[in-house]
Amino acid sequence: MNTAAQVKNYITNEKAKGRDLQDITWEAAKMCVGMPYVYGASGQDCTPSYRRQAYARHGDEHPTIKTACKNFNGDKTCSGCKWYPDGQRVMCFDCRGLTYDMLYLVYGWKLQGGGCTSQWNNADNWTAKGRISDGIPKDKLVCLFYSKDNKEKTWEHTGFCLNGETVEASSGVQYSKTVNKKWTHWALPKCVSGDAPTPPTPTPPTPPPAGKAVVTGKQVALRQGPGTDTPVIVRIATGTTVDIAVISGWTYVNYNGKHGFMMDEFIRADGNKVTVTGKNVALRAGTGTDTRVLTRIPTGTVVEKAELPTGWTYIQYGEKKGFMMDEYIRKG
Repeated sequence: MNTAAQVKNYITNEKAKGRDLQDITWEAAKMCVGMPYVYGASGQDCTPSYRRQAYARHGDEHPTIKTACKNFNGDKTCSGCKWYPDGQRVMCFDCRGLTYDMLYLVYGWKLQGGGCTSQWNNADNWTAKGRISDGIPKDKLVCLFYSKDNKEKTWEHTGFCLNGETVEASSGVQYSKTVNKKWTHWALPKCVSGDAPTPPTPTPPTPPPAGKAVVTGKQVALRQGPGTDTPVIVRIATGTTVDIAVISGWTYVNYNGKHGFMMDEFIRADGNKVTVTGKNVALRAGTGTDTRVLTRIPTGTVVEKAELPTGWTYIQYGEKKGFMMDEYIRKG
């Protein structure tokens, strides 16, 4: 079974290659086969804490949220669970959550509606709709729907279909080579047909001022990195007021025992794991391209995020930025 990280990494990598988004969505959905069904879920990591949240909301109607989870039933660990392969998390879904999450992860487009009926009834979701009996569009990724009374009022289930194959979240995420007779209708998402507006690129908020600090030590070193073995940028006199700066555009990582900074534009972070996407990316002692290179890391290498050493603060003094030991400053 694939993990949540593998599915998301696949989407990121294939989009970077410029592959057709419809095909990426379909393949990503198939990669989710075997992942668990949790009512109300739309791609959240399958964790005991999330299942407890879901059970608190829907447990009376959906007891399998609890009964299917070994940890929820008394085990103190997820070890050995089929949904925790090699100690890695998988995602969980209900039927409308699967279609929502896959379209959102790939297209950045939100399928409106909290359930099958509201999704079907929202005209902003679809370019076209039809009955299965009249034929399903070929070479188009569509959402299938099932209406129990066939009167197009109440919808019981939804899933994906492409060229006669289906993926759905029912008793877990399932794949079929044929369209089961239970399906009654299809609908073409606007993002697939190109009718949906491109979502605007969000503008990141400007971080608030990080604060001030007063140098209390004598000729205190402002260093390239958080360590006394890193080069001194400048020494600052007692009583000088400096700004506490914000680190942006850099990630602190651990690579084979070496701790240093990598530029965010050359890496892809997922949780605590960082994958190098650039070519022979520099691991540097500090947050600047003029800082010392500790080593270079090949493309595709997976490294871990690291915690900055305690006792250091990132400081700006004029145009210079670097790290200062907390024992020699007083934060305002």
